[in-house]
Amino acid sequence: MLLLVAAVLAAPTLLPPPDAVVTVGDGVTMSRTGDAAEGEDPASPNYGGESAQDSWSYEMERRRDRRIDLVASDAIMADHAPLIAACAMAAGGTVGAKASATVTFASPTSLLSVAVMPAGDAALAECVRSTLHKRQVGGLFHPVAYPRGSMPTISPTWSFTLVGAPVAIPGPVDIELSLGGVRFGQKGSAIAEHASPRYNGNLAVYSRAVDDNSRYMGIPCSLGWLADEDDVILGVRLRVDGDSSALLLRDRLKARFGTGKYDTRMKGWYWRGARFVYVLQHVPDGETEELVIFDVVPALRSGAAKFIPGDVPASQVDSSTRLPKILKDD
Repeated sequence: MLLLVAAVLAAPTLLPPPDAVVTVGDGVTMSRTGDAAEGEDPASPNYGGESAQDSWSYEMERRRDRRIDLVASDAIMADHAPLIAACAMAAGGTVGAKASATVTFASPTSLLSVAVMPAGDAALAECVRSTLHKRQVGGLFHPVAYPRGSMPTISPTWSFTLVGAPVAIPGPVDIELSLGGVRFGQKGSAIAEHASPRYNGNLAVYSRAVDDNSRYMGIPCSLGWLADEDDVILGVRLRVDGDSSALLLRDRLKARFGTGKYDTRMKGWYWRGARFVYVLQHVPDGETEELVIFDVVPALRSGAAKFIPGDVPASQVDSSTRLPKILKDD
């Protein structure tokens, strides 16, 4: 007993999670309470043998995945801030209005559900609900169960503050400026926990070991972020395997953006916005479907894409070239 008490007393005090995590969006600022996984990680145990070490390793995986998923959810909320702000201002909302809501990211689908708290500004609360509830988002999360138990649901309660009218209201294809917490336009070298990049011509392809169990809109996938010569992220490439996953991917893209357009020459679907384009193609000689999302202007400027689907008639495209260029295999 004395040895046990001594071990407890000697246990280090870990730094707690932050009291609040603040996310600033265009027109709306949001905050949530810090999650337990965002506190200091416990050190590897030096007692208990292999069983204790395995338990610690599983816990570290869960904490690492959850931290990245929380960052991803924060980014998705920031991306939707201008829609909430525009709605609230149109409804007569006043600057400084506040509301609270719990937003749940469904692991199997990345479909949002919203439960508004009764207190707060009614107009802002309704805009949060109407903007986000049952919205299909392009979430990249890590919901795969480990031997010690499944990942907890990402379901934070946010406090929303209306700051003013948004600077710009994005169209459907241009709403999400991030994937898995990685923002288009940031430096590739700033991606947390990234592996050494691979190179495909002038493009650097970044990946993260943490994404070994990642799912895009609930679909198991592999992915890599694409960076130009200046190390600026201009796109991302996702791959899913099997016919059922390919059909599910297309259905969920349709739920977000509408039917899309099919190019018979490139044999692929695409969804075009003012800033981004999503291109879905089958990888030749395989059972893999590939989705490439890229930022149009830097992709053209860097030469990563020779043209944008929808800009060039199919008759002017060399049939031997998969479109766009960044869809080519490494």
